[in-house]
Amino acid sequence: MGRQPNTPVGRARGRRSLLLYVAVIGGLSLSLAAFVQLYRWERLTAANEFQARFQLTAQEIFGAMRRELGSDLQILRAVKALYEASEQVTRQEFRAFTTELLATNRTIQALEWVPRVPLDERSRYEEEARHAIPDFQITEMRQDGSRVSARTREEYYPAYFVEPYPGNESAAGFDLGSESIRWESLQRARDTGEMAASAPIKLIQETGQQYAFLACLPVYWAGAPSQTVAQRRGSLHGFVLGVWHFGDLVEKALSQFSSERIRLRVLDTTAPQEGIPLYPFPPATAGHEISDATAASTRYSLEFGGRQWTIVAVSESDPYASPPVYSAWLALLAGLTITALLFWYLRALQDHARTLLRTNRSLDREIRERRQAESALKASEGRLRLVLESAGDVILICDDQGRILMANSETERLFGYTREEVIGQPVELLLPSALRERHIEHRADYIAHRNQRPMGGGLDLVAQTKAGSLLPVEISLSPVQLADERIVTAIVRDISARKATEAELRRLNRTHAVLSRCTKSLASATDETDLLQAYCDNLVDVGGYCFAWIGYAQDGREGGLRLMAQAGQAAGDSTLTA
Repeated sequence: MGRQPNTPVGRARGRRSLLLYVAVIGGLSLSLAAFVQLYRWERLTAANEFQARFQLTAQEIFGAMRRELGSDLQILRAVKALYEASEQVTRQEFRAFTTELLATNRTIQALEWVPRVPLDERSRYEEEARHAIPDFQITEMRQDGSRVSARTREEYYPAYFVEPYPGNESAAGFDLGSESIRWESLQRARDTGEMAASAPIKLIQETGQQYAFLACLPVYWAGAPSQTVAQRRGSLHGFVLGVWHFGDLVEKALSQFSSERIRLRVLDTTAPQEGIPLYPFPPATAGHEISDATAASTRYSLEFGGRQWTIVAVSESDPYASPPVYSAWLALLAGLTITALLFWYLRALQDHARTLLRTNRSLDREIRERRQAESALKASEGRLRLVLESAGDVILICDDQGRILMANSETERLFGYTREEVIGQPVELLLPSALRERHIEHRADYIAHRNQRPMGGGLDLVAQTKAGSLLPVEISLSPVQLADERIVTAIVRDISARKATEAELRRLNRTHAVLSRCTKSLASATDETDLLQAYCDNLVDVGGYCFAWIGYAQDGREGGLRLMAQAGQAAGDSTLTA
């Protein structure tokens, strides 16, 4: 017997069927909507976390490049100090001084001495150089790339000393004043008295395709005036010059982060119309090509010797590749379960007990999955803490008020505080008491104009341990915006060893200058008294000692010493008796 839709029973059944359809469609719609919203939210959260990690790694790579350039420039300045402390530096002295410096630094392609050679002294310079390089001559380059003897000019600027010589033989004798890019950097250094870097160039000795750049420091004749541009031009002795490949600098910085899939590109953006790629992106790994729309990227500006470089870092990893979506799937599962329960409840009231059993089983499954999701979240937090603990530097995470929210174990080792002692304390706890009030003002200014940068801006930074001892440090600051919370990550590095190395290098430079001056005094002395007096004068004038004297032991019963020479002023006494 068929159903009669116009009867009360038929209409009731129709209403129940309509209610069933409405419940099923509504439940499915709400479940899908919740799933989509949660899925988008979790993808965005994962992408933000990925971006924060990428920004931190990129900042460390940028810092590594800046430190490498700073170390290289110290070497260049040491060579300049050699020329300023010596009346004349021979080829052998130049080689001996630079060999050990180059052995500890592999990014410098070559160190060169470029003298200012007037036209009337060209022949003398060429003859002296041929004692070491038989075929030496001052050359220039034609448009077709061939090397020819330099044309007659008032002055020449040849690469006279080149170390290491093997691999750079073709650079010897080349007149840097004959090529516009190199000449522009030499002129800028000469007129300003400061270090000047060149635009990108292809080296004379280059066999590949990569770009290089030069950095030069002017050397003026000792005692000559150099306050004005005209005086500096007239007093110029020559240039100390370093040669770098951009690829060597970038690859050394990246080698410290070999586990990170990050590509770098360096552009020379000194002039608005310029954008010369100094170090292009390498080809993307097969199967890992990503578009600029999904790749995490950042850029950093570096000013060096009057040039401005823009360093662009791009991650080769897709931040949306495999985001966790536990909550979204749980929401979808819960919605579908509730919809199914409602469907079965409206369809068959007689199966109420069976429906309750199914519901209990579904709830148990949800609880297990939620616990699994919580365990996975705790594991993720543990991995993040493990990364912080494995860092070789102190890592502090602070809020806008300067309170320390998190500190890694390196903090305990370096400062002597336990983490319980520093958590919740102001970051000024780790500073000398005399600097704390001023640091509070600096911190307020940084919060108002926050950006990623090294702290100090050319100043020597110090920190204070729990025991009260002071440590020279480098500090890098990185602001991070997390939802409605703003935090600052500070990376603190102990540079005590590097400071000691710099002090030792200065001491060795001074000792070498004294020995060089004494050698010249020995060669030019006419009698013993003049030689002994010259030794004392060199120790005071060049070595920086307050007082120096030389005495001979006396024969005879009385013994004693006979004063032969002295220089300077003895502490507490104006004369010396023997």
